[in-house]
Amino acid sequence: MSGPIVLEPWMQQRLYEEAMVVVVQQSRPSVLYRPVLTPHNGQWLVSYQPPGQGAAPAIAAVGVTAEEAMARFDQAWHELRVGGAGDPAVVQDKAGSESYLISAGDDE
Repeated sequence: MSGPIVLEPWMQQRLYEEAMVVVVQQSRPSVLYRPVLTPHNGQWLVSYQPPGQGAAPAIAAVGVTAEEAMARFDQAWHELRVGGAGDPAVVQDKAGSESYLISAGDDE
């Protein structure tokens, strides 16, 4: 019978870093809230509608790839929910290009 596994300090650090990456990824809004991902006009559309908010999605994001659309959804979620962006109709990225469509559902 062998004893407990002993990890070198560098291995412990690496294991901790990898675990933190998983924690961060699992805490993304696109993971927690499981929005719908669908192809749309040659791009990908991610949309989420909280229960009981009618037909319009609360938050929607578009990207060329599914990964880009999910990343834009996460950013839009934080800007709308955490940052309190002024007009939730259209949010532009730092470069000024239109990157997400956000509809606040119950505002209309």
